[in-house]
Amino acid sequence: MLIGPIAAVLTAVLVGAAWDISGIEADGSVARAAAGFAAALGLAAAAGWLAGRFLRGRAFALLQAAVAGAYALLVFGFGWKALLAGPAWIGAIPALAGCLEVAPAIAIDLVAAWVAARASPAGIEPPPAAWRMPRHYLIPLAPYVAFSALIDLRHWFPGIEEAIALRDSAAIGLLIGALAVLVAFAPRLARLLFPAEPLPAGPLRDSLVALGERAGVRLREVYVWHTGRLRVANACIAGILPHTRSVFLTDQLLACLTPREIEAVFAHELGHARGHHFSWYFAYAIAFLLILVWLDGLPPAEGLSAAARFAGLVVLLVLWWRYLFGWISRRMELEADSIGIHLSGDPPAFAEALRILGASTGGGRSWRHFAIPRRIAFALGGEARTWRGRAARGIIAILSILAAGAWIDIARRDANRPAWRSDQIIAELVLERASRGREEDLSRAISLAVRSLRGADPNGRVRAFEILAAAYGAAGDEERAERARAQDPTLLSAP
Repeated sequence: MLIGPIAAVLTAVLVGAAWDISGIEADGSVARAAAGFAAALGLAAAAGWLAGRFLRGRAFALLQAAVAGAYALLVFGFGWKALLAGPAWIGAIPALAGCLEVAPAIAIDLVAAWVAARASPAGIEPPPAAWRMPRHYLIPLAPYVAFSALIDLRHWFPGIEEAIALRDSAAIGLLIGALAVLVAFAPRLARLLFPAEPLPAGPLRDSLVALGERAGVRLREVYVWHTGRLRVANACIAGILPHTRSVFLTDQLLACLTPREIEAVFAHELGHARGHHFSWYFAYAIAFLLILVWLDGLPPAEGLSAAARFAGLVVLLVLWWRYLFGWISRRMELEADSIGIHLSGDPPAFAEALRILGASTGGGRSWRHFAIPRRIAFALGGEARTWRGRAARGIIAILSILAAGAWIDIARRDANRPAWRSDQIIAELVLERASRGREEDLSRAISLAVRSLRGADPNGRVRAFEILAAAYGAAGDEERAERARAQDPTLLSAP
């Protein structure tokens, strides 16, 4: 239910990051982007029809691959992000560029899921059904918009923006801080977005609250999540901090399970909190961010094209989030099973709950969970599986150590950056702010670029003249702009 919307937003974020890092240039015309959007919708519709008609068991994987491919086609083949970078008014409004960046991915996902459902034989619906309740797209979209707004607010504080531009380590700190704020308030955000209400008072609520107290897990609330026409039987826990942590149980889960089985599922969610899984997931995401920034700051290999750079980034994204995170998540889920069984003391009830819930989803293995039959066998086998969680945490710990080393190296690069390069960074930032319609002193960009010419290496000199050409052009001085394009050394004496 939520995997489709979450995957659509993540696709837009990761493909957008790949575009930013790849350095590929594209035509950002409206006509080209409109044609690309039509082509992307057509590709998504074709994949949806195939998934619904012939590939019911693998429909979800096909649809997500189609959404990712169609959106990547729009961005890289038809210049969607290049179009958004043009108008100054887009960059002047916090989070607007982020919303426009993600919107096509959501539209593509909706079309693919809707066509898949329409093409399915009577009585059979493929897994993605979020098109029936588009509101669910707000669940991943709201944190992304809030995060984008927090990051975009730096544009309103030129001093802070320049400090961040000069220090990659400071930029990383800002990103981590913004992400931490969102994670801390995620349960309250989920409460606003989910159609949910507190679980009514009664024996079931009393038993669940008592179980949480015995487990030593502090909860703010236990909610009933109304899934409407989707009729999804599931549960989740949201929140790292004890005073905001909440558990959500869907209405369908409460309807199809007995109180013993509900308690067993609830204990599984408490197992995530007891195992501090979300803290480890947060560390995993931060490690990825640090390593990505470190790699982006490395000098480009000689002869490495932008396309090859993009291909390498795609491989990293797929390996890190699809395969390695899937491996880690499956073991964390199994550890939560083990902890939950220990807390509830009722393995048969948990096994029966898994069987019932699996029947509503097909029971197959997902990329984040082991197959239901295997989990049932683990539950009834009586063997603790917490060692699998320790293995997953060990992997995250190793990656975190590597990421800490990357951050140290990033800080070293910041400290050793030549003065001429710092001048160029600030000059580029001044020009960027001017392009967003802000009142800027272009003479500052010119003087910084001229100063950087006096100490720059050959590549730096080329970049300095490019900055000068852009600055003089923005100031309306076409004569000096042409001289800068011709790399006229007499510009060294420019006022």
